[in-house]
Parts: sequence; C-alpha cells; structure tokens
Amino acid sequence: MPSIHQALEQIDHIRAAFSRSRLFRGYRSGSAIGTACIAVAAAVLQYAWVVDPVDDLAEYMIVWAAAALLSLGLVIGRSMLLLRKDGGVVQRELMFSILAQFAPALVSGLLVTLVIAMFHANFAGLLPGLWMMLFSLGIFAARQHLPKLIFVVAGFYMLAGLLTMTLTPVDAMHPAMMGGVFAIGQLLAAAALYLSLERKS
Repeated sequence: MPSIHQALEQIDHIRAAFSRSRLFRGYRSGSAIGTACIAVAAAVLQYAWVVDPVDDLAEYMIVWAAAALLSLGLVIGRSMLLLRKDGGVVQRELMFSILAQFAPALVSGLLVTLVIAMFHANFAGLLPGLWMMLFSLGIFAARQHLPKLIFVVAGFYMLAGLLTMTLTPVDAMHPAMMGGVFAIGQLLAAAALYLSLERKS
C-alpha cells in the first residue's frame, strides 16, 4: 500500500503534467526574433520618415501601429502554422485563450492613443511609455499559459515604460526608444521561449 509520501509525490507529478499540458507551445523564439526585427525596422523608418514625432504625431503613430499589426500577424500566423503541423485541440484553444487575455491591453492601448491624439496631443510624449506598460500588462494577463521566464520579459517592459514616461517628449519619442526597448524585450522573450520550450524538446 503506497505511503502518504508516495501519494504526495504522485499528486505533484500529476500537477506538473497538467501544468505542462496548459502551456502554449505555438509561440516560439523565431516569432519573437521576427518581432524584434520589425521593431528595429520601424525605428529606422521613423528616423527616415518622421522628422519631428512631436509635431508629426500622425506619422509617428502610423509607423508604430503598422509595426504592432505586423508583429501580431507574424505571431498569430506562425503559431497557426506550427499548431497545424503538430498541435492539438487543446493548443488551439490555448491560443484563443491567450488572445482573449491579451485583447484588453491592446484595445486599451488603441483607445488611449486615440484620446491623446484627438484631445491631448501635448501629452503625446507619454504614449511610448504607456504602450510599453500596457504590453507588459498583456503579458502578465496571459502568463498562466506561457513559460515562467516570461515574467522577466513582462517586468522589463513595465520598468522600461515607467522610465520612458519620465523623459521629455523628444527623448521618449526618439526612434531608438521604441525600437530599442521592443527589440531588447522581444529578444528576451525569444531567450525565455527557447530555454523553456525548444531547448528541452
């Protein structure tokens, strides 16, 4: 007859197996590296096209809205391809669950951006920091289906957002700010995903 110690060990194994089964495996390091490249490309485009982001707010927002949409499309598209190859029903459900958990942060970012652009353009220098913080909150919201190391990435974006909000509008909206923070953050995400998912497999 098994002892209490053996029973507790079996319970731990069951809990660990359940946790692994609820871990989304469609988001991989390659996708994160791709989004880092998009952030760098957007920074280069801003540098070449947007002379003064404080005065040319519309052009600034177009650049980074396009970067966000491309990144989202890349992550979702590549995840769907990976899951079509070797994913099951549970993994597809997890993908939609993560999107639902991340959606409030994305919608909030869009609404805050529109309000500032339409009614308080003089506060536009706060946008980069707000975007970083909302992105951090989105990662925190989806954390239960992502590797534990993703906490480091979420914490990085939160800290970067807070520090960016202390800068002047000119410094906060500099191409290197958004491009650098999101490139570093996504490379951190790539490292977390590789160490937690791909290296073990």
